Amino acid sequence: MYILLPICIGKAHAQLPIESSGDLSAIVEQVLMFKEDQSYDEVHERLLQLSLSPLDVNAVDEEKLRGIGVLTEKQIQNLLEHRRISGPMISFYELQAVEGFDEQTIRFLMPFLRFADRDHYDWKGLGKRMLSEKNNFLLMRSDGLVTRNNGDRVFGSPMRSLMRFRSQHPRDYSLNFTAERDAGEQFIWNPGRGYTGFDFTSVSLRIMDKGRVQNLIIGDYNAGFGQGLVLGSGFGVGKGAETITSVRQGYSGFRPYTSLNESGFFRGIAASFLVNKYVSMDAFYSLVKRDGDKRMAADSSYYIHSLLITGLHRSENELANRKNLKEGNAGVALRFRARSTEAGLLLSEQKFSTPLSPPKHLYSSTSLRGRHFQYASIFINSRWQNISFFSEASLYQMQSLAWIAGLQSALTPEIDFSALVRSYPGTNRNQSWGAMYSKAFSENSDTGNEQGLYMGFRFKPDKKKVFSAYVDLFRFPLIKYRVYKPSDGSEWLMKYTQKFSGGQNLSIQIRQEKKLRNVISDGQSFYNLDETTRTVLAFVWHEKISHHFSSDTRIQASGFKEGQASSAGWFVAQDFDLKYPRWSISTRYGIFDSRDYDARIFTYERDLWLAYAFPSFYGRGVRCYANVKWSPGSRTDFYVRWAGTYYRTVSPKEDPAYDQESWRLQLVIKL
Repeated sequence: MYILLPICIGKAHAQLPIESSGDLSAIVEQVLMFKEDQSYDEVHERLLQLSLSPLDVNAVDEEKLRGIGVLTEKQIQNLLEHRRISGPMISFYELQAVEGFDEQTIRFLMPFLRFADRDHYDWKGLGKRMLSEKNNFLLMRSDGLVTRNNGDRVFGSPMRSLMRFRSQHPRDYSLNFTAERDAGEQFIWNPGRGYTGFDFTSVSLRIMDKGRVQNLIIGDYNAGFGQGLVLGSGFGVGKGAETITSVRQGYSGFRPYTSLNESGFFRGIAASFLVNKYVSMDAFYSLVKRDGDKRMAADSSYYIHSLLITGLHRSENELANRKNLKEGNAGVALRFRARSTEAGLLLSEQKFSTPLSPPKHLYSSTSLRGRHFQYASIFINSRWQNISFFSEASLYQMQSLAWIAGLQSALTPEIDFSALVRSYPGTNRNQSWGAMYSKAFSENSDTGNEQGLYMGFRFKPDKKKVFSAYVDLFRFPLIKYRVYKPSDGSEWLMKYTQKFSGGQNLSIQIRQEKKLRNVISDGQSFYNLDETTRTVLAFVWHEKISHHFSSDTRIQASGFKEGQASSAGWFVAQDFDLKYPRWSISTRYGIFDSRDYDARIFTYERDLWLAYAFPSFYGRGVRCYANVKWSPGSRTDFYVRWAGTYYRTVSPKEDPAYDQESWRLQLVIKL
């Protein structure tokens, strides 16, 4: 049996909301609505960073408030106006006086905001403050999995190891260190060959608000500008149950990279400066080694067949592809701000030591090809009364133009509206449109070969009821994976939530997506297109039985139809949460039945502090877990998590699924 053993050692402080950050996944699920083909690791990591270093309510600007992803444009302006008229606020109770702020909104904001003094920290004494800072933690973790096959217990691969260290003070500095060794990887110390014990290490030092230097990062970082057409690392993740705020990406600039993903980040130096009260400048340089499938061409030159992003280096072949490609990035952005309008210009370039030459599939229209890539982007954001406008247009290799534009508006005190249009080209003169770090609003997983119109609504007749909906119409001008003709599609969502006076909460959500897919009939030698329809329904009933005891009943259903064939799946679970000052328990017992992979079920699970769980299931079986927290003293917390999946039957179309159990132990010591 492999045991999951995290050990967290650190110093507690009022700005380290241990309890609040444990529900980050729940906040993301309730606000955004997860989609099956998207990864929300970075969203979770972004919220984690905010919770560990909350924003000062009395100093935060509107762009940082947008970055939380919870507040509408009207709520942001109401908060800033209330602060201007009434002066500094001292507690969350004052937020109840801000128009448009209800109990649920304030509860979502609590992990990410703080009420603090306006102390200013300069460069002097920075080293002493870093050594004496009390707001830090060290986390060590190892994972393990138990697999059952035909009743016999079979041990899996070796345990995964993780270590994290973080020290920070708001508006002053942050220091981050992450080291990870995936299951099956070796622990090797050979710095000359790029081995420093753990297979993956990441370090970053961030300095903030030092005169004209607003932000300085040395080490690993993300970058986000405009609406993410070229560089995207903001909170905006596109379509979700939050139909208004999530379609826009607020300015995020540079921020430390603390995720466990071993790709998709920069490594070097980045800085943001204030030129004057209207102009600011951002500049960055990065040089990092990547994994690539390197092959030899007929002329004995080398090329990269594909970039590898798994971060796994367990076998001889995987080790041969480890860090065999250098990637360089550099860029500069100028931002101009006057009253309620902001405009910016971004210039950046990307170079590889070995040219990229992916296979020329019919559908590889958005793959980067070559060694040197250049981008130029202009973004404009403006606000007039209750209407907020945002946009970005970008040139790739000075040939292909992609653009996105949208607006958010409070039509009435009860109704909010958002709209967005986008146009991302495919190929142009045998050169693909593509930006490796693009995270703009898109139906595709890549930003390219897409045109679309999105409209979102939210109706809030009172503080207890909310109805949200969106419709998205999109078109793919070129062929794509499994669709060998130009095609179009649509997606819509409706969600209703209601809070009852007895402590109950109801949430009902339905989403449907229609797309075309290749199909070949008997006797044919060519593909036709059939329409596919995926429908997902979710029902959640939360009941607070007492001050210590609450329960959640969750029902999810998924249906998939292709031509005349159809499949369906469902998941039913009962959760219980028992909380006392010294200990707490959260449990789930669920059953699922999804005979086809296309109708699989994705569901949120509670996990331990700083952990994240959103698994998927298909086949027929039972899913259970139990999380236990015990605090024997004021400075020590013990955590235990057990989870198991037990299958009864599986789809004959897929490989057999085996029973699995996982364990996780965690210790937190506050110094």
